[in-house]
Amino acid sequence: MSRFHRIALPVFGLAMIAVLGGLSLMKGGFYGSLYDGDMLHLADIVLRMADGQMPHRDFMTPIGPLAFWPISGLVAAGQGIGLAMVGGQVAMALAILPLALWAAASRFAGWTGFAFLAATCLLPLALVQGGDVAGLSMSMHYNRWAWALAFVAVAVGVLPARREAPILDALAIGLPMAGLVLIKVTYVLALAPAIIVVLAARGDWRRLGAAVAVGIATLGAATAWLGLGFWEGYVTDLLAVANSPGRSYPGLPLGELLVAPGLIAGHALALLSVILLRRGGQRELGLGLLFALPGFVYVTWQNFGHDPVWFVLWGLVLWAALDTAGRRAAPGYIAVAMLALGVPIFSNYAVSPLRHHAEKPGDFRAVFAGTRHDDFVILADRMEQLDMSRAGERDFPEVFARMAEADSREGKPAILGGETLPTCKLSNALVGWFPAIVRDIERAVPEGDLRIFSADLLNPLWIYSDRIAPLEGGTPWHYDGLPGIENATHVFVPLCPSSLFVRSETLAALNARGDLHPVEVARNDLYILLRLDGSAQGAEPEIDDQRGTEGQAHRETRRGPTDPA
Repeated sequence: MSRFHRIALPVFGLAMIAVLGGLSLMKGGFYGSLYDGDMLHLADIVLRMADGQMPHRDFMTPIGPLAFWPISGLVAAGQGIGLAMVGGQVAMALAILPLALWAAASRFAGWTGFAFLAATCLLPLALVQGGDVAGLSMSMHYNRWAWALAFVAVAVGVLPARREAPILDALAIGLPMAGLVLIKVTYVLALAPAIIVVLAARGDWRRLGAAVAVGIATLGAATAWLGLGFWEGYVTDLLAVANSPGRSYPGLPLGELLVAPGLIAGHALALLSVILLRRGGQRELGLGLLFALPGFVYVTWQNFGHDPVWFVLWGLVLWAALDTAGRRAAPGYIAVAMLALGVPIFSNYAVSPLRHHAEKPGDFRAVFAGTRHDDFVILADRMEQLDMSRAGERDFPEVFARMAEADSREGKPAILGGETLPTCKLSNALVGWFPAIVRDIERAVPEGDLRIFSADLLNPLWIYSDRIAPLEGGTPWHYDGLPGIENATHVFVPLCPSSLFVRSETLAALNARGDLHPVEVARNDLYILLRLDGSAQGAEPEIDDQRGTEGQAHRETRRGPTDPA
């Protein structure tokens, strides 16, 4: 590596983080405009962890704790959750930077090193979910963080070293892989085989052994801190989600994804490049990429949106492998094509901090108004326009008799105690829906502490009340079964849920249990509230559409004496 690159690469990486991260931080919070339900899920987990809870021990989730520690740590230190979301991203980018710098310097030459570094820095700093969707959101931010770590590990693992430093290489492979285990283990299972195959094919056992040792040592240190029970809970959560009928994959079936219009060209070019590499004498790299291809496809299939983030990495790896002009013809064209296919995703990432900085505060409303977390804001219409849709042929069978008889709608009707509930779906304004529901529940059950199990996808009710505790053993995002039901005092059954499938499956499981003895204590046009193992109490509920904040004292008082509340 030249003296220019030794200086320019770190300056370039730090400048990217300073400019893009600085622009995001200057806004003083997070301005979301899309996927508000997902961001409530994030807030639920972050506030639980800032309060001392641990994933897989105190609540169920398939996502590892490293996906939230950078954010929850800032919240625990007194920062509002909006700025903590942005600050957590900057912290992750800074943590990955040294590893990305080594990968860029030791595996790439010329412009490809800067391109690799830019892509790896953009991933943790972006403020969009991904793809070509421009809406600002922290939804599934952990997928971007995981891709950044995967970029480093795969690049160092499959490309031949331009500079010999086996220990640094081991760190650049082992640390990201350990990080991926603590964020989203899918990436490790999908991509580790490619790295192992390449290093084994080259006979590079020293590098492979050192990388494995680094990964094991890192996870061993995590085990010493978290305890063995953490891993038991993690595996249990992963298996529960893997076996969940509602979350085997979040989009297209695998067969359809392979030939999807936006992906088929990249898949075909990637396979062709493997053939050309093998025929061109780079058999080990070709073999490694052959193993990496199904791993990349699998991760893309598992991630919401099916963004082929790996197209850019594939193009850069392919170009870096072509170190002589005589081999640049066909593989070089493929590398450029793969990079071009990935440009829309990364241009969206790059522009998102600029778009975030340009947002007008008057168009947004605070999700947790009147608290120190009022720096998390969302577009007003996402807060104030409550959209519901009904299945007419099911709810009005006497009018639509022929359609009702066909009953071709996907999913079973929800049945509670022999009563078929309306087929209605809530599709907007979740951030306004939950606080209103909480205030109504508090009027319906005016005394006592509550631990509520929700027969819906999300369960952030506790965030808005000093009387509702987070459900021990529950789940911020429902996947399957009745997690935490043994610790619940009540069950909340929305008549217009955000997920009809989850409500139907949850009520089926509830009906099948004979030891819970649910008793209805409140009902109106929006929900039914059941008390477990108790007698019916409470007033006739009324729905309050005010956006007051008095019910949020629970969250604020649990944050320590420095909180403004």
